[in-house]
Amino acid sequence: MSYGKDKQKEIDTIKERNIILKLSDADVQRIWEKAGSVGLSVSELFKNFVGDLVDGTYSNGSDERDLVNQWFDRCGFGMFPDKTLLCFLIDRGYIEDFVELCDDIKNSEEHITITKKAIDTGIMEDRNGTYTWEDLMTGDNKPAYSSREQWEKQESEYIEQEQDIINDCQDQINEYWNDYLKFVDVKLGTLEEEIEKVIIWYDEMERMIGKNEDL
Repeated sequence: MSYGKDKQKEIDTIKERNIILKLSDADVQRIWEKAGSVGLSVSELFKNFVGDLVDGTYSNGSDERDLVNQWFDRCGFGMFPDKTLLCFLIDRGYIEDFVELCDDIKNSEEHITITKKAIDTGIMEDRNGTYTWEDLMTGDNKPAYSSREQWEKQESEYIEQEQDIINDCQDQINEYWNDYLKFVDVKLGTLEEEIEKVIIWYDEMERMIGKNEDL
């Protein structure tokens, strides 16, 4: 895809975003005056700042990008960032793959829970209501199973498949974790604690983008 088309795709997603800032009354007045002194709204001022900071959809130029990133790198958070798992994953470009592994584990765990409940009760549920193994039909409208035991055997095999997915994903997560431990002098939390931080951060970004508006 050409640069022009990529840029237009970004432009097409421009919309209002609600980001909460915690500022003193004095700083609110100062930023209003700073923006007003050049004929901008505070929103427009922040939009320009962000555009230069991240080389965004719109930027004021290379010099502006260099200067604002010098500021970022000189601040304490830029010079001495907390070496969290999240920081490591973003720095190495692993964040999307890592979150997908976590989602796969969560989905497989939910599938296992649902399937075990169905085996225990003999009842399954979906958006159309409840049903039993006897209600399951093949494509030519014949009974899918000759006995409950046959159905339970297949459901148990499905649980094993889902558990294999969990194990494989966990192995890959452990590889990321071991690489992360080589990245830091002292880890800041347990694997579970660091994963929770990653998921919270990612979910907030997804909601801001609008991908999880139904959550």
